[in-house]
Amino acid sequence: MDRSQQKAFEDLKTAITTAPVLIPYKPGRDTIVICGGCPTGLGGGLFRKTERGYRPVHFVSRSLTDTKKHHSQIEREALDAEFNTTRLHMYLIGAQHFLLSTDHKLLLPLLNNPNGKLPPRIERIVMKMQNLGFSVIHIPGKSNMTISPDSHYQRYRRPAMSNTSELLLKFIMQ
Repeated sequence: MDRSQQKAFEDLKTAITTAPVLIPYKPGRDTIVICGGCPTGLGGGLFRKTERGYRPVHFVSRSLTDTKKHHSQIEREALDAEFNTTRLHMYLIGAQHFLLSTDHKLLLPLLNNPNGKLPPRIERIVMKMQNLGFSVIHIPGKSNMTISPDSHYQRYRRPAMSNTSELLLKFIMQ
């Protein structure tokens, strides 16, 4: 990465995590947790409904260990849902009900029907999340409001910003 690309990445990171973008958490509003996993990391955000649509309250991310990078895609996506709900637990524990968004459509029947027969790793993840009241919905990756943890490395190798980055900035600035 050259200096201008690194600066663009740092500017975007600062813009996403500072005051005009993030809103304070207020109980009683509709909540959505958007998960965005990838082969190298997990990430997502907590969004609250306002007069101007859903606005971000908190973003979380982490990289995967070498062992977890070898899990199947559906297990990584379930791990991403569990990671987001665990890291955002302080906001979600008092919520009556919230939406958990994933870009992995095959995960919906597994997380929405915890009484079904689940693979052992996913069953362990569902058990960790059973104290929360949520419904899982599918939002395709192209429409997802968050950036997956490794996607900015791929996007900022090119001099121009990708359409996804521009859409994210437009969403944030609305």
